[in-house]
Amino acid sequence: MRHMARMYHTEEENLDLFGWFSSQTLVWPDFVGNGFFNTLGNVLINPRAGLLFPDFECGNLLYIAGNCTIIQNGPELAGFKGAERLILFQVEKVIRIFQRLPWSFNLTSDSPFLSSTGDWLFTNN
Repeated sequence: MRHMARMYHTEEENLDLFGWFSSQTLVWPDFVGNGFFNTLGNVLINPRAGLLFPDFECGNLLYIAGNCTIIQNGPELAGFKGAERLILFQVEKVIRIFQRLPWSFNLTSDSPFLSSTGDWLFTNN
């Protein structure tokens, strides 16, 4: 892994939800019990995937399309406390749509479960 950089950051909790594996590759962890692994089985058959990020405060949408790779073990996992595997998402296409959602609301707090996943800091050791 080259380095981790913050894509999303909350000052109060010092949490990163996604990181960058390289300039075109997102990385995120998979943890025990979050049910995400059921979806990852699909990636093993067909690595094509899409991610949709709604901005509920202003109604914008960000859609990212690309290919996934799953890292089951290795030194990269050390940067994500408690993670069983990592998902690498190679970005191929990005579409941003402004003011598409018909409603909006503000985030009042982060999930209390996020703090148990650590700071997600990774070094090139």
